[in-house]
Formats: sequence, structure tokens, C-alpha cells
Amino acid sequence: MKKLEESQGCLRYLSAEEEQRLLAVATEPLRTIILVGIYTGLRIAAEALTLRWENIDLRKGLPSPPTRRGRRQVRFRSTGSSSTR
Repeated sequence: MKKLEESQGCLRYLSAEEEQRLLAVATEPLRTIILVGIYTGLRIAAEALTLRWENIDLRKGLPSPPTRRGRRQVRFRSTGSSSTR
């Protein structure tokens, strides 16, 4: 898949088609990491890959990753299409 060139400050989401194509070619464990990013909005390098069990509120089912400024509460998005973000 060809990487798109974008400016540093641009926030961009995958389209539903891009999401499906990416997941179709990704193998484990990368596929699971991608899904965590898609459904939680966690930043992959800074949050998803450093997440620990103690960072997850099991009662609410929400991750609360540590950040430089404390903690960030993250909500799961619905399992609908990417356009629901």
C-alpha cells in the first residue's frame, strides 16, 4: 500500500474502504494493534504500545493511557463504519 504524503499538522482518518484494505493485508500482531488504534483512538507509539493492564478501567471497559500531562480518558467508537468518527 502506498503511503500518502501529508503535512505534520494534518489530522486524517481512514475511510471505510482504506480501513478494510489495510486490515485485509495486515497480519498479527500488527492487525490487532491497528484495530486498537481504530476503535480507541489511542496513539500507537505513545499509548497503544505502552498500555498496561493497570491503565484499563475494567469496570467501565475504558483504557486510560498515561500521558506526559497525566492520564487521558479514551472512549471506544462504535463498530460501525469509519465515517462515524
